[in-house]
Amino acid sequence: MNLFTSSNGSGGDRSRRLVLLCAAALATLTIPALAGPTIPIRRPSGSSWIARQAVVAAAAEASQRLAQSGVQCEESEPRAGTIACQGKNAGDACTVTGDEHGFTGQCALTPLGPLVCLPPVPPPPPQAAVAACDGKQAGDVCQITVEDHTLDGTCKAFASGTLACVPNPPPPPPVIEACSGKSAGDSCSFIHDDETVNGICAALTDHPDLLVCVPQMEIPPAVAACDGKLAADACSFTVEDRTIDGHCVALPERSLLVCVPPPPQVLIDACAGKSAGDSCTVNVGDDSFTGACRTARDGTTLACLPPMEPSPRVDACSGKAAGTLCTVQLDDRSLSGVCRTNDEGELACLPPAPPQDAVNACSGKAAGDMCSLTWKDHTLSGTCRALPDGSTLVCAPVCPPHWMSPLISRTH
Repeated sequence: MNLFTSSNGSGGDRSRRLVLLCAAALATLTIPALAGPTIPIRRPSGSSWIARQAVVAAAAEASQRLAQSGVQCEESEPRAGTIACQGKNAGDACTVTGDEHGFTGQCALTPLGPLVCLPPVPPPPPQAAVAACDGKQAGDVCQITVEDHTLDGTCKAFASGTLACVPNPPPPPPVIEACSGKSAGDSCSFIHDDETVNGICAALTDHPDLLVCVPQMEIPPAVAACDGKLAADACSFTVEDRTIDGHCVALPERSLLVCVPPPPQVLIDACAGKSAGDSCTVNVGDDSFTGACRTARDGTTLACLPPMEPSPRVDACSGKAAGTLCTVQLDDRSLSGVCRTNDEGELACLPPAPPQDAVNACSGKAAGDMCSLTWKDHTLSGTCRALPDGSTLVCAPVCPPHWMSPLISRTH
């Protein structure tokens, strides 16, 4: 039987299919030869790609969950290199723009498929730098003259195998040098304007691996009065030769205690013999108001306080049970949340509490520290970030690559 015919009369269709297959096979043999030498591309195996997809999907789900609590994922890499190659082919010229790091390079495939603009191969070191390391080894001290200035340097081996003298970088600023060889939280000092400045070594938010000496700030007396104490403990501090007694109270937006004095005695007297929630009236001279007996800011004293302004978050949970999903309208924005107890002890529509694993991953760490958490049996890397209230750190995972967004959307 002829290869291009069949008993069912569809020989014409089959002929066209075979011709197309032959053309495709010929193209794979002839096109590379016409296009010149090609760069071999190492593609991932199917199983490794699927495993990578599972991790990316887990990172996307964890990022979306933490975003509901007010913490965004950590950007892992700039998109400029990918954007510069959109609509192009491997080997095409591309340009990445930037204030200091722009370049014109060539589009190349990455192991997972997307094209990325790679910078050009750097030029070889100047002959003077090579001569300065003649007879030396990598790491040896050397000197090089640049524009009539003699600079100390170090012999460095380049990828081409050339040994050349590279000028040493300038010394670090005093605030960085003061923390050399130290850990976060260690004491440090440096000289500024001929004066010694004492401080504490701390990691920068955007560069968690870099420690700088942060000058010590004077602690307010109200805060110092609660050092080593617990919430509701008695405390006292002195201001302008006047001693003020109070109780230690945890600020809702910060993780520290402050000594808060009780309210004026007239407000306390108005609630004598009453319970929280009872109506009360305060008369001060010609002024008066009717309020309700509530716990004052010191956390212990019952006092007559003015009526509270209505809270949209509290109103959104009126008549609902704790844990119920809710929606609140704030500044022309509709925000979703969960009914849970706020700092005043009232049920309010608040952002969902972050996953406990994300909180545990930053236990004992500082904002900006590296962290990792387990999500759906996958280990995700990230950075410790503070919730909007500023009192809790959670591990924000690295954002999944932007170019994989369509793939992620299909997995959910």
